[in-house]
Amino acid sequence: MRLDRLNSIVATAHEHRRTVLGMLIVGHGLVTIHYAAPAGIKSQLVFDHERFAPWTVLTAAYVHASTRHLMSNLVGYWVSGGIVYWLCSAQGRQRWFWRTTILFLVALPILVNLTSYGMFQSLELIVTTRGFSGVVAGNVGFILVALSRWLADRHDYQLGMTVGQILFVLLLGEIALIYVGHPSLVMLALFGAAFTLSIGRLLQRGLQQTPTPAERQQVALEAAFVTAITAMLATFIWMLFPAQIVQHGNQVDIIGHAAGFLWGVVLAGLTIVPTSGFQERLDVSV
Repeated sequence: MRLDRLNSIVATAHEHRRTVLGMLIVGHGLVTIHYAAPAGIKSQLVFDHERFAPWTVLTAAYVHASTRHLMSNLVGYWVSGGIVYWLCSAQGRQRWFWRTTILFLVALPILVNLTSYGMFQSLELIVTTRGFSGVVAGNVGFILVALSRWLADRHDYQLGMTVGQILFVLLLGEIALIYVGHPSLVMLALFGAAFTLSIGRLLQRGLQQTPTPAERQQVALEAAFVTAITAMLATFIWMLFPAQIVQHGNQVDIIGHAAGFLWGVVLAGLTIVPTSGFQERLDVSV
């Protein structure tokens, strides 16, 4: 038993190192393109909606308008990616994390840019898009799906889906509030009721008719954990959808961010895989 436990710890540590290295490599690639690529080359990589060079629907994700733009996307990617990996690792689904991450790096930028192109064309606007924030938004969608899957594993599928759907509606409501303005009491009451229902479902399923003190404590910790992840999701949404769309002379592509978030939810849901050989069970008490 001790040898098996040791092997599990070694495998987990190796997986953590590989993940950190992989995310650092992605960041190094973005930094290299920003600082080393000639301006003429970078101008050919951005997605200009007027001339529509096909390859730019992918390459535009790896070009940034400024160092500030690059750094904000790097921090967002590392933080959101770290949270996603933590949730996937807790379920023993490291392969899910890697499969979806690769898809996010290759396919998600194409889906985001094509979606943005269609939306801007419908508005009769000609724009130029670039940046990695669509992938960051995809990671935010991945966090939501991973949290739902974590709850489903610990309790049941219905609970995971219910909480995930409620949180999804809450996040969309947050976006609406950002651009509508100050919320009314009715809207606040609706959001409060939705969040209370989400946590209430967890407490209802987690507590048996005669729960032990340890079971009560565990369910309370799980509810606190879901609340913390919800707060992180709300923070990401607030950063991806700022009230002031023009910042530091550049316009924030909120359409691309919305597309990244929605496509991230879809792709993460489609790529989920069974648990891997070793599992790091997240008991929330650690």
